Amino acid sequence: MIKKKKSFIESERNIVLKYCGELAESIGVWVWEMDLNGIYKYSNSAIEDILGYTPEEIIGKHTTELWLEEDKIKKNLDWLKKTLASGNGWRNFPSRFRHKNGKEVIVESSIFPLLDADEKLIGYIGISRDITTQWKAALDVQRERDKM
Repeated sequence: MIKKKKSFIESERNIVLKYCGELAESIGVWVWEMDLNGIYKYSNSAIEDILGYTPEEIIGKHTTELWLEEDKIKKNLDWLKKTLASGNGWRNFPSRFRHKNGKEVIVESSIFPLLDADEKLIGYIGISRDITTQWKAALDVQRERDKM
């Protein structure tokens, strides 16, 4: 579900990324920034534990480079483009990513608009956490229910 959430002014960006990034890292949460085109501009090092990449490997990549191949369909690409242009963030949105080793990882993400001093949308700051274990456990429970 897409909802308008708090936004950050560009001047707050460095403070948010530095302190929130370090704090989040300590509990395994990936903090990142992307531009309006979906290109990562910042990543804390929690990305290494979640997707196997270093922050340096992520910066400059388009988010779809980390998606599973079967998710790179027109409907999903159109949704991403429209969402990034909207200025709305989202909260607790699950999505599938590909770990550097090729395995599927389910992450839950929340993103917040990043605005310049004139309150023009320039990108997003986001947080993501690995929910693969919980997601698969929930699927197993659902499969068992369906059998009954």
